[in-house]
Amino acid sequence: MNFQQLCTLKNETKISKHMLDSLFVKLTNNGSGNCLFHSLSQSLHSLNGYGDAAATIREKVANFYETFSEECHIKKGYDETTDYQNTLEFNLAIGLIGNEEHKEKISNQGEWGTSIDIISFCLIYNVNVVSFNLFKRKYVAIPYKCVNPSGTIFIKYSGNNHYESFIPKLIYNTLTAKSLNCITRKGMVLLLNSTGNIRYSNYHRESKKIEKKAPDDVVVRYSLRNRLVNNILF
Repeated sequence: MNFQQLCTLKNETKISKHMLDSLFVKLTNNGSGNCLFHSLSQSLHSLNGYGDAAATIREKVANFYETFSEECHIKKGYDETTDYQNTLEFNLAIGLIGNEEHKEKISNQGEWGTSIDIISFCLIYNVNVVSFNLFKRKYVAIPYKCVNPSGTIFIKYSGNNHYESFIPKLIYNTLTAKSLNCITRKGMVLLLNSTGNIRYSNYHRESKKIEKKAPDDVVVRYSLRNRLVNNILF
């Protein structure tokens, strides 16, 4: 499996630790019951170059539950004329059944986030999330897919109630190379092929997009400020 396939993953898929180690670098956080929201915040910043803090994401998720109608979406899911059971909305509705306590407590700092909060995050921010979950020393990639997402972010669940953000290793290594250390307040565009190799790169002062040169290309755009990654688009 290559990087492009991970970005467009549709079903749960087993992933070897070796593959993850070769493709991604994890961004750590201090946890304290807030690790999921810290991870989502880090990844959201990587995707857009801006984003909400962990506490803000938690608050938006809690507020989202107050207006979300499980009964409405479950009823729609059992309408045989639709394919609604495959949507995030239906799966969220099913996940929230009997979870009144979680909905009430999730606004509290330190309350552990779960997979239903990942679904809510996807719906609120209109992004896909691929979670690499560790089970019995093996990883399973679990995709959370929106209808028309603005991008895809990656997180890791280590199996001991801890989430961390993932960024592609190639990008991380490129950004930390000496050749880029002198670049500040500028942007850079990379065009990656399906194997993660750079096909095209361009430095520029203002953010702009480039056209894909092949169907399996992935456009990656980011800006640098004070030598830190600010923006990664998949």
